[in-house]
Amino acid sequence: MDWVLDVTTEHAALTTTGGRVWDAARRLCSYLEETGEALGLLRPGVSVLELGSGLGWLGMSLARNLPDVGLVVMTEQEEGGGVDWLRHNLRLNTRLASSGKLQVVPCDWLHYGQLGAQAGELGDNPLGAPGAGELQEEPASRVPQPAPCQGAGSTDRAAVSPAHSPGAAGAAGECSGGSGQPECSASWLAQQQWDFIIGSDLVYNTVGAVCLPRVMRALARPNTRILYCHTKHRFDTYDIQFFEELAACGLACSEVHEPSKATPPPSPPPLTDLFPEMRIAVYSIQPSSHC
Repeated sequence: MDWVLDVTTEHAALTTTGGRVWDAARRLCSYLEETGEALGLLRPGVSVLELGSGLGWLGMSLARNLPDVGLVVMTEQEEGGGVDWLRHNLRLNTRLASSGKLQVVPCDWLHYGQLGAQAGELGDNPLGAPGAGELQEEPASRVPQPAPCQGAGSTDRAAVSPAHSPGAAGAAGECSGGSGQPECSASWLAQQQWDFIIGSDLVYNTVGAVCLPRVMRALARPNTRILYCHTKHRFDTYDIQFFEELAACGLACSEVHEPSKATPPPSPPPLTDLFPEMRIAVYSIQPSSHC
């Protein structure tokens, strides 16, 4: 049965989300619909963490169409109103908001940007663009395996518990609400055993290029599937930095085959074509030792 894509979102001109549902989110949703059974997404009790949820369309669409899912956690940064707007959109979808299987939790990527001596540095101006000639992208098959980023944590994790999440209604103690307590949210996210970590079009500045791989590395475990949907050649300099940072964090990525799409021709390396095709690709990301 085809998925029902009828969740309600209101757009907003926010600096954190772009204020719209991006095509990459819809593409990743289609891929998950087509391959969900093979991926294990349909298993009862599966936990899904979405990074950079924006308006919440993708996370809510998953919760809407996965009746046996254990928990879908959507995340955004509090600065700029991202978390507040995400919660607003969740409230627009009353049935999902009251289901108990969908939560909103703050996630400040800069917290993870301070971790990892093996990874690249943010520098004095984290929002500044990197120099075009400073970095080189490596194909996933040739990604080196450096020491993992500091802060990757141990492999012991509890099952995801929505009742104690910092975004859960009625949560008690220091983590209640999560607002103003980024360390609390980060601690809760790091304690969970995520089956899937997903995201779409999250690399558009240096913070995303540097911090996103560190967030993935810190929150994933050996059995976690990371699926990231990305528009290639939208920001070539940040793409280069992103793939470099993945390698520094001991992560390798490879483009997956999408069943409903013809196999695309190889994309040119970043910064080599004047007008490269900005096509959408779904990447599987995992520790280099698994490749």
